[in-house]
Amino acid sequence: DRNQQQTSEYALYLDCPDHTPSNRCVDGKVGIGTKQSFHGETVYAEMLIESGKLLTGMQKVGWIDIQTDRVSVSTMVYTEGVEMFTSLTVEFSFDEAGNVEGAVHMITYRDLTREAASEFAGYLITTCVGAFISIVSLVAFLCCHPEQYNLGLMLYEIISRLVLFIYPLILLISWTQQQPMSHEYDLLLQAFMHNEGMDAEHVKHSVAEYFKVKTVIYEEADWLERHRIAAYIVLYVQFLQMVLAFNVHPRVAMLTSTIQKALHNMMHFFFVFAILFLMLAFMANFLLGGRIHVFGTFGEACSAQVRMLFGEFIYADGVEVLSGTALMMYWLYAISFMLIVFFTLLNFFLAIIVDAFVDVKNATGELRVTQSFFSDLCRMPWSAYLHRKYKLPPRKKLVKYFTEALKSHNSGEKGAENNSGFPLLSARALVQEFGVEEAPVCHWLCHIEKLSTVPLIHYHNSDEGVASREVGEVVENQDGPEEADANTVSDQRSEPLCAQVV
Repeated sequence: DRNQQQTSEYALYLDCPDHTPSNRCVDGKVGIGTKQSFHGETVYAEMLIESGKLLTGMQKVGWIDIQTDRVSVSTMVYTEGVEMFTSLTVEFSFDEAGNVEGAVHMITYRDLTREAASEFAGYLITTCVGAFISIVSLVAFLCCHPEQYNLGLMLYEIISRLVLFIYPLILLISWTQQQPMSHEYDLLLQAFMHNEGMDAEHVKHSVAEYFKVKTVIYEEADWLERHRIAAYIVLYVQFLQMVLAFNVHPRVAMLTSTIQKALHNMMHFFFVFAILFLMLAFMANFLLGGRIHVFGTFGEACSAQVRMLFGEFIYADGVEVLSGTALMMYWLYAISFMLIVFFTLLNFFLAIIVDAFVDVKNATGELRVTQSFFSDLCRMPWSAYLHRKYKLPPRKKLVKYFTEALKSHNSGEKGAENNSGFPLLSARALVQEFGVEEAPVCHWLCHIEKLSTVPLIHYHNSDEGVASREVGEVVENQDGPEEADANTVSDQRSEPLCAQVV
């Protein structure tokens, strides 16, 4: 019964030959292959001390028979210097038809010792502290300014920081509870080095100790694999957070903006692509699965079509044996796949992405104030310096004031008499609102005029009241409009420069 595992004390029971010790011969039978438990499974193990002699005896008694499911040859390897401990297993599996398939399994665990262990713990603690500070700052900012952020994106950012705080903490705690692999290997060596004899009982005891240690090693390697998967998930969450962080500047938000603009068309494309792709895979499996091994199952047919999609092959292995109608059907399938999927649908997808990217690129090119990402990044310290130099009001107050002024301007409450829609506000209003000097306000307005393609500064002659713009000369003066000469505005007597900036 292949659905149940053998649970007897020995793998085989043979008739006792002559001169068999009485303690081995029970009811005229002697047991071969001692029962052991490894990772919840029953195995029958033999220690290959004298491998040639033992393998010959195992072959004579038929140790591998029709009941055998798998045979594994296992050993332990230690790499000195890098402290790497490896469990090496060569496994042979048998199916119902008697076919034998071989595989090699190698599980390696590295002990972190001395400086490496201290550095690892330091990195985890630093990550936890940084993530905790980030969580506190994000929550505080969200509570103080809920209207300035998209709630969904902010919650995702907080969740990503929580993951980055919780996981390293769990990893650090669980790592400190693991036994050093060197200790397990010491136990394994002691099981054989301190063996008092090589009779059956002592060998049985050594094999049992071997499997105990191997089980612990397997569990620690399994713990390591689980944390690798968990760490991969954490990294993927941070990867998505990094993609979203590109929205900090329009010039580097090309990726997210392009995907967002093309998402609607991409959904319809993938719907059509999936139907045609799966239909062709089913046809290949149904017609050619019995003749060509790459189409043997529906899953294998899908996998083969993915490789064909990337241009790995079009002439599959095994086509050379086809003839007549089967060969014609294969080429009908192959040509249909290449024309519909490879040439047409694949280029449709590229066209959707390129079209969306062109639209985003054109929209970005129309930005009036935003410069390149690196230019704006370099200007941030200079902007902060000028802000302190001219003692301008806090940015939050300025943003609030300009937002209200913009709303009033758009509704016609201010500047309605100006047919051109400018100016947005007056310099006097800024001076009166924030109580700053005229020179900083003029310098700041000219700086805004320099960054913008829209004229914001108008100069009025006080005698005639006729509006005229002389923006270019003021913008070229990097030291501020307060140092411009009289020719900058008009030859006639006029008001002070800041009074002329409406």
